[in-house]
Amino acid sequence: MLRRYWLVLLLVGVPALFAGLIFGCSHVGDDDDHNGGEPSPPYYDPTMIGWAFGDGVYRFDQGRWNRDSNGPSGAVFVGASFTNRELGVAFTVQRIYRFTDGAWSDVTPPDYPSGASMFAGMQTSDGTVWIAANDTAANGYMIRIGADGTENVYAMAQVLNKTPVRLTAVAPAPGSTTVFFVAEFDGYLQVVAWDGAQAISAIPIIQQSTDAPVDVLSVAVGPDGLLWVTGYDRQDGPQVGVIWHQKPDSAEWNRIQAVASSTCQTVSVRRIYFTAQSTGYAIAQCLWSQIYHSADLASWTEMSLPGSKGDKYQIDDLSMLTDTHGWAVGYTDQFNGPLLLLRNSNGWIEAVPQTYNQGDHLHAVAVFDLPAPVQDDDTVTDDDAIDDDAVIDDDTAATRS
Repeated sequence: MLRRYWLVLLLVGVPALFAGLIFGCSHVGDDDDHNGGEPSPPYYDPTMIGWAFGDGVYRFDQGRWNRDSNGPSGAVFVGASFTNRELGVAFTVQRIYRFTDGAWSDVTPPDYPSGASMFAGMQTSDGTVWIAANDTAANGYMIRIGADGTENVYAMAQVLNKTPVRLTAVAPAPGSTTVFFVAEFDGYLQVVAWDGAQAISAIPIIQQSTDAPVDVLSVAVGPDGLLWVTGYDRQDGPQVGVIWHQKPDSAEWNRIQAVASSTCQTVSVRRIYFTAQSTGYAIAQCLWSQIYHSADLASWTEMSLPGSKGDKYQIDDLSMLTDTHGWAVGYTDQFNGPLLLLRNSNGWIEAVPQTYNQGDHLHAVAVFDLPAPVQDDDTVTDDDAIDDDAVIDDDTAATRS
């Protein structure tokens, strides 16, 4: 009867309770695999596959997260971006690694400045990689790696004919080879549209101040086709987290302060994301990390998150397939390992990896649907169940290992 009771709990779903039982009962050691009589972690949503990056590479497959020994050895990743489940890029502060044909390769340009540190990047739909970096003197660089393997390193002071030019964020322009980057120059934080040859436009966001410093930490194009940027300002005195939304046909911005529903006041908004359902997510920071959500892109509300909060509860990235289907990653000192949060229709669930190293912190995540092989064939470069060439059923075979 007891076994049947636990089976019902597992199938019907009380993940928060189950995760709490695991945290209370299991000891986690270095590269722990939950063997040796310890309870195994539960299975999570098996309809997704994905990767997470930080102090190592993690793979989500068949409902469980595991540390992947096939990633670049010794690399500590600060970011990643995937066009699809078989084509992606991950980078450290000094090296760039491309994932294609099931293998990783180092594609760092040989003329990448040794004193610069990469911090943000993305891959466009055609496979072109753009990564932003700054050196210690606040000189910004954009690294471009084309789908054909061509490499360029651009000093932004030369591109804009300004000095210095500190970069803070980068994002693609959907359906275009243009990219948007946020840079600080001429006393303002500005978002610049750039085609890789020349700056197309520059829109000031907020004026910098030595007495009351401000910053812009992310940029994205929303489902409305307008720019959204996030960061913090001190408009009313104390530092507060802010989302700025470009006004239609204008170089002006609507300012939205991130007001927490908890007692922990939001002091910065670090990342912003949009889903296929035209909803929004933002990662913010108070003493610990927060997630904000918007159903209408007009009002943003702090979400309830599981786990033990504190200054070691850190969320660095999320990847959403739908508004209620995705993962967020970071670090938690609750068990001194990766923070893995699963989003479902009931909210956020704290997940337990099957294998991990103590102290591992994850900074980036990319997840994809795992369609059932209901058609004859799908190429390894798309993520749907449409019959592409009717040769073999390879929709999952090339990505499940």
